[in-house]
Amino acid sequence: MSHRPICPYSLADAPALIERLLPVQKLSAEAYKEQEGRQSKTLTPLGSYWKGRKPLILAKACILGCLLPATDDLAGDLACFERLMAMDDESFVARWKGRASPEEVRHQISQMRYRERVEAARRPE
Repeated sequence: MSHRPICPYSLADAPALIERLLPVQKLSAEAYKEQEGRQSKTLTPLGSYWKGRKPLILAKACILGCLLPATDDLAGDLACFERLMAMDDESFVARWKGRASPEEVRHQISQMRYRERVEAARRPE
Protein backbone atom coordinates (compact mmCIF):
# COMPACT_ATOMS: atom_id res chain seq x y z
CA MET A 1 0.00 0.00 0.00
CA SER A 2 1.59 3.26 -1.08
CA HIS A 3 1.00 6.44 0.84
CA ARG A 4 0.49 9.68 -1.00
CA PRO A 5 1.05 13.07 0.60
CA ILE A 6 -2.04 14.82 1.91
CA CYS A 7 -3.06 17.76 -0.26
CA PRO A 8 -5.47 20.37 1.10
CA TYR A 9 -8.92 20.26 -0.50
CA SER A 10 -8.02 17.21 -2.59
CA LEU A 11 -11.34 15.59 -1.65
CA ALA A 12 -13.48 18.72 -1.84
CA ASP A 13 -15.40 17.56 -4.90
CA ALA A 14 -15.14 13.82 -4.27
CA PRO A 15 -18.44 11.96 -3.85
CA ALA A 16 -19.37 10.79 -0.38
CA LEU A 17 -19.30 7.10 0.44
CA ILE A 18 -23.08 7.02 0.91
CA GLU A 19 -23.44 8.01 -2.78
CA ARG A 20 -21.48 4.98 -3.94
CA LEU A 21 -22.22 2.17 -1.50
CA LEU A 22 -23.94 1.44 1.77
CA PRO A 23 -24.35 -2.07 3.24
CA VAL A 24 -28.13 -1.84 3.51
CA GLN A 25 -28.81 -5.47 4.44
CA LYS A 26 -26.32 -5.38 7.31
CA LEU A 27 -27.68 -2.04 8.53
CA SER A 28 -31.20 -3.41 8.33
CA ALA A 29 -30.30 -6.38 10.54
CA GLU A 30 -28.57 -4.12 13.09
CA ALA A 31 -31.47 -1.63 13.12
CA TYR A 32 -34.00 -4.44 13.59
CA LYS A 33 -32.09 -5.75 16.60
CA GLU A 34 -31.94 -2.26 18.08
CA GLN A 35 -35.66 -1.69 17.54
CA GLU A 36 -36.68 -4.98 19.12
CA GLY A 37 -34.58 -4.46 22.24
CA ARG A 38 -36.61 -3.09 25.14
CA GLN A 39 -33.62 -1.53 26.85
CA SER A 40 -32.92 0.66 23.81
CA LYS A 41 -36.29 2.42 24.05
CA THR A 42 -36.01 4.39 27.27
CA LEU A 43 -39.06 6.58 26.64
CA THR A 44 -41.48 3.74 25.84
CA PRO A 45 -41.66 2.27 29.38
CA LEU A 46 -42.39 5.75 30.69
CA GLY A 47 -45.57 5.94 28.61
CA SER A 48 -44.14 8.24 25.96
CA TYR A 49 -44.57 7.74 22.23
CA TRP A 50 -42.19 9.28 19.74
CA LYS A 51 -42.86 8.44 16.09
CA GLY A 52 -39.65 9.97 14.79
CA ARG A 53 -37.23 7.78 16.74
CA LYS A 54 -34.79 6.27 14.29
CA PRO A 55 -32.36 3.52 15.22
CA LEU A 56 -29.06 4.94 16.45
CA ILE A 57 -27.05 2.61 14.23
CA LEU A 58 -28.87 3.90 11.16
CA ALA A 59 -28.25 7.54 12.09
CA LYS A 60 -24.56 6.80 12.75
CA ALA A 61 -24.23 5.01 9.41
CA CYS A 62 -25.81 7.90 7.50
CA ILE A 63 -23.54 10.49 9.12
CA LEU A 64 -20.41 8.39 8.66
CA GLY A 65 -21.35 7.61 5.05
CA CYS A 66 -21.71 11.32 4.34
CA LEU A 67 -18.38 12.20 5.93
CA LEU A 68 -16.22 9.47 4.36
CA PRO A 69 -15.11 10.07 0.77
CA ALA A 70 -15.55 7.38 -1.84
CA THR A 71 -12.39 6.20 -3.58
CA ASP A 72 -11.71 3.93 -6.54
CA ASP A 73 -11.26 0.98 -4.16
CA LEU A 74 -14.88 0.22 -3.21
CA ALA A 75 -13.96 -3.01 -1.42
CA GLY A 76 -11.49 -1.10 0.75
CA ASP A 77 -14.08 1.62 1.38
CA LEU A 78 -16.62 -0.98 2.46
CA ALA A 79 -14.10 -2.69 4.75
CA CYS A 80 -13.21 0.65 6.37
CA PHE A 81 -16.87 1.59 6.82
CA GLU A 82 -17.75 -1.78 8.35
CA ARG A 83 -14.77 -1.59 10.71
CA LEU A 84 -15.74 1.89 11.90
CA MET A 85 -19.35 0.78 12.40
CA ALA A 86 -18.27 -2.42 14.24
CA MET A 87 -19.92 -4.60 11.60
CA ASP A 88 -16.86 -6.59 10.52
CA ASP A 89 -15.84 -10.08 11.65
CA GLU A 90 -13.28 -8.91 14.22
CA SER A 91 -15.82 -6.63 15.87
CA PHE A 92 -18.21 -9.55 16.23
CA VAL A 93 -15.59 -11.42 18.23
CA ALA A 94 -15.69 -8.60 20.78
CA ARG A 95 -19.51 -8.41 20.64
CA TRP A 96 -20.04 -12.13 21.19
CA LYS A 97 -22.23 -13.03 24.19
CA GLY A 98 -20.79 -16.48 24.85
CA ARG A 99 -17.82 -17.44 26.95
CA ALA A 100 -15.96 -19.13 24.09
CA SER A 101 -12.37 -18.36 23.16
CA PRO A 102 -11.71 -15.90 20.30
CA GLU A 103 -10.66 -18.74 17.97
CA GLU A 104 -13.91 -20.65 18.63
CA VAL A 105 -15.92 -17.47 18.10
CA ARG A 106 -14.17 -16.76 14.77
CA HIS A 107 -14.98 -20.29 13.63
CA GLN A 108 -18.64 -19.99 14.67
CA ILE A 109 -18.99 -16.56 13.05
CA SER A 110 -17.53 -17.74 9.75
CA GLN A 111 -20.33 -20.30 9.43
CA MET A 112 -23.24 -17.95 10.23
CA ARG A 113 -25.28 -15.60 8.10
CA TYR A 114 -25.09 -11.93 9.07
CA ARG A 115 -28.55 -11.80 10.66
CA GLU A 116 -27.68 -14.83 12.82
CA ARG A 117 -24.47 -13.09 13.90
CA VAL A 118 -26.39 -10.00 14.94
CA GLU A 119 -28.93 -12.03 16.92
CA ALA A 120 -26.20 -13.91 18.79
CA ALA A 121 -24.07 -10.84 19.58
CA ARG A 122 -24.38 -7.79 21.78
CA ARG A 123 -25.29 -4.48 20.22
CA PRO A 124 -22.23 -2.48 19.09
CA GLU A 125 -22.82 0.32 21.59
